[in-house]
Amino acid sequence: MTADLDLDRLRQERTRMTSFGDNAQAHTEQLREFRRIEFDMGVPAARVPLRRRVERFPYVPADPERRDERCAEVYDIQVQGLTKRLAATGLKKVVIGISGGLDSTQAALVAVRTFDRLGLPRGTSWATPCPDSAPAAHVRQRARAHEGARISSEEIDIRAAAQLMLERIGHPAATGKRVYDVTYENVQAGERTSHLFRLANLHGGLVLGTGDLSELALGFTTYGVGDHMSHYNVNSSVPKTLIQHLIRWLVRTRQFDDRTITVLDRIVNTRISPELVPGSGQEPSIRPRPWSARTSCRTSTSTT
Repeated sequence: MTADLDLDRLRQERTRMTSFGDNAQAHTEQLREFRRIEFDMGVPAARVPLRRRVERFPYVPADPERRDERCAEVYDIQVQGLTKRLAATGLKKVVIGISGGLDSTQAALVAVRTFDRLGLPRGTSWATPCPDSAPAAHVRQRARAHEGARISSEEIDIRAAAQLMLERIGHPAATGKRVYDVTYENVQAGERTSHLFRLANLHGGLVLGTGDLSELALGFTTYGVGDHMSHYNVNSSVPKTLIQHLIRWLVRTRQFDDRTITVLDRIVNTRISPELVPGSGQEPSIRPRPWSARTSCRTSTSTT
């Protein structure tokens, strides 16, 4: 007899089912009542296929009709959650860090529909692209995304702030060396998040989180003042693969105007990347300044 056994699933169930310990102890005490038969079983030379089908995207229904239903339900839950949060806080503005990627795009679309439902002008949601190491074409793409959705926006250049931090901690990239490690990436992600919170203070808004469930579960975030922090995150329960299908569903069902649909279609077909380091043949956007780190610190202090 053969059967498929999901050992990871069994292990997870045993951590949740509190009766397992009691049953294990009872069976241990009554072990003499069981008959044990020992045998050796060789591993088959040929590959043994699973009896059940494992879908490529386990969180997304394979059936197109069920998938559309799931997408509509998830999108509505996201909108309803943000609607409740804004109503509870009394805030009428949100601040979103738009990168032009899937997650921030989905968060912006949820905000747009929420403001429509609340009867608020879309202009009260702020999209803030922060130029970093992303290619110029991608920066233009993300700008067109919020323009098409009629979201107010401002562009904040964080390169000077990121350069100053690199200089102060003595990172090699501060002097022009091509060292693009996790510190280099996290300096940018941290600066972006810090700016978003201060903008929320300035405009009396709520920082809308964009990180998805896949990133949060795997820890693929910048810990501390980073992209896992927000006042409210609409994507925290949605895995990355489902985010892709949500945007495709919005495109296919023509939820927005033609210009926005065109931009969304381009975004959903862009390769997923955090884009915190220069790509092949691309010059770094964070460049060393012609003066020393010591001088820049004094200048920064006096300016502040």
